[in-house]
Amino acid sequence: MNHSQKKTTLSVMLLLFLPSCFTLKTATVDRKTQLENQILGSFRRLEKELVLASSVRGSQTTAVSDIYRDAVRAHLNRAYNKDDIDQLKQLKQVGESNTGFLVIRQPPEDPKQAEDLKKLLEIENRDRETILAHLIAVNEDLSAKDRPMVQRMLWRLNLATAKNGDTVQRVDGSWQIVLGTEKANENAVKAEK
Repeated sequence: MNHSQKKTTLSVMLLLFLPSCFTLKTATVDRKTQLENQILGSFRRLEKELVLASSVRGSQTTAVSDIYRDAVRAHLNRAYNKDDIDQLKQLKQVGESNTGFLVIRQPPEDPKQAEDLKKLLEIENRDRETILAHLIAVNEDLSAKDRPMVQRMLWRLNLATAKNGDTVQRVDGSWQIVLGTEKANENAVKAEK
């Protein structure tokens, strides 16, 4: 065999045997994951738009939908009440339920404080509901039937941002306390005593 024939034979052998060295794996992206990313993107966009809107002078007006305006107000309310909510979480008076909303866990003994707590939670949960409705409305792939999935996603977002000492409800309904400085997840919470 001459040099050119050897080269051709080697090339043919490589073409026959090389494919057996490689395997192609296809990755299928779950619809739920795609929707979760889309919803989180909408949530982050709303937050960014809120920052931009707050930097615009009050005399300027723009035509925006009612649901968008309500969502912006809800974000503003949540930002305003955040310190109070965080304090109530640390006192274990409220917890993050697995529905994405706050619930009263240990009401204060003082009736006035208990009433104030109830009103604050009504406002916070109303704002969360408004944001939930906005997320469903602005995502064309979502409808009212997807609400439980969006709620679960928002719950996971709340769980991921929970602070040390916060009380959170797990999927199975049990209540857990976030440990350490880790973000809350299935491994970073312990059973409440």
